[in-house]
Amino acid sequence: MSLKKVGGRYSHNFGRFFNDKYLKQIGLKNGGKPVSSHSFRHSIEGYLTNKNVNPRYIDHMQGHSQKSIGGSVYMTGVKPDVLSKECVEKINWGID
Repeated sequence: MSLKKVGGRYSHNFGRFFNDKYLKQIGLKNGGKPVSSHSFRHSIEGYLTNKNVNPRYIDHMQGHSQKSIGGSVYMTGVKPDVLSKECVEKINWGID
């Protein structure tokens, strides 16, 4: 699947795809409790916080703006492999 930018960002079309198609396809959006891509962001935030991951890494991984001058200046050069090691590889829901 190829996403097109809207307003210079990919998030708009990703959200539409994820919420309208993917969640239905995997059976999570079935008319029950409301769920969206944003629900996963909240889950990831709490999960990684409980794993003592640096909050700046969590925010950076999720695309949140850095609130402090240190975050906005010093975190701009964080490489994807660092975020993968510090965040993504620590996520384990116990499912394949």
